[in-house]
Amino acid sequence: MSAITRRRVAPDVTRAIALIGVVVMNYHGSMNDVRHPSGFWDHLFHPYTGVLSTRFAATFVVVAGVSVSLMSRSNDIALRSRLLRRGLVLYAAGLALNHAWGGTIIFYYGAYLMIAAIVVKWSTRRLVVLSVAAILISATLSAWLATRGTRTIGWLDPPRIDSLADLVGRTFTGYTHPVFPWIAFFTVGMIIGRHYESFERSARKVVVVAASFVAIVYVVVHLVRSSGIENRSALGRFVSTEPFGRGIGYSLTTLGIAVIALAVVSIGTRTETRLTRALQATGQTTLSLYLLHVVVYYVLFEWWSLVEPHGLSTALVVSGIFWIVAVIVATTWREHFGLGPAERVYRAIGG
Repeated sequence: MSAITRRRVAPDVTRAIALIGVVVMNYHGSMNDVRHPSGFWDHLFHPYTGVLSTRFAATFVVVAGVSVSLMSRSNDIALRSRLLRRGLVLYAAGLALNHAWGGTIIFYYGAYLMIAAIVVKWSTRRLVVLSVAAILISATLSAWLATRGTRTIGWLDPPRIDSLADLVGRTFTGYTHPVFPWIAFFTVGMIIGRHYESFERSARKVVVVAASFVAIVYVVVHLVRSSGIENRSALGRFVSTEPFGRGIGYSLTTLGIAVIALAVVSIGTRTETRLTRALQATGQTTLSLYLLHVVVYYVLFEWWSLVEPHGLSTALVVSGIFWIVAVIVATTWREHFGLGPAERVYRAIGG
């Protein structure tokens, strides 16, 4: 396998693996009543408060940033134009899809790409500043909301988009994957992508350092909270690790987990196998598969009611079957037809 091909295996495989986590979370949150989780697994996979909540989606975003940097050796103007067009396509498509699949990340993905069109040639130092600023703005806003008595989960209440102000608010600060703090995940991915060869060579060390970092953040946040700081206080929300608390603890641990995932996959894909080739094909078709998982949900649970939901176990089983079939279909499709159907349309319109 050539160096260029090898370089891109891990991001694609990471996307393929993250896909099943996204599907589990989406199916679990959509088909089940998750207001009263019970037991370890329910708390782990809880779509709003669980440790894994939003982490799979965030891994997608970090990998997207890596991919943009791997593209960025092309002509500056052409690259910026391509990112802007692709961002607009996804932004518009996400707005439309949101009517059927509330909170879809595609809408936000488009926003990240449009911002990337602006910052793609920024220095690494400026990208670090942007990342830190996004995390701090998010945590500060969360703390301010705490002083107004706004519940964390209230950020998920979908506001009606009746004006440009509503649209801007949803894009940058509200709902499921807003620019603040999520653009930090994207820009950190861009930084990794600029040094991707070094990242792969040092992957084992990266895992150790990132895992230690995540553990330290969790310990520090726990110590702060155990000192008498209430979770719903301004300081409690500022340091929160909860997915929709969007405190600095959440952003830092999420970044650490995504980096660990990419590094672990980098280690595991150094040797080419049939499995890595299949997962790479799946990772290159995730836009089509993401849209397909929405259709499958409606067929199974809404339109024809073919499956009766019975808690997390149903979500895990259905998601697992979907993912296995998706890997087989994606591998076969890529072998015979190349780009996935959604990817083909996306490239045709967005360049």
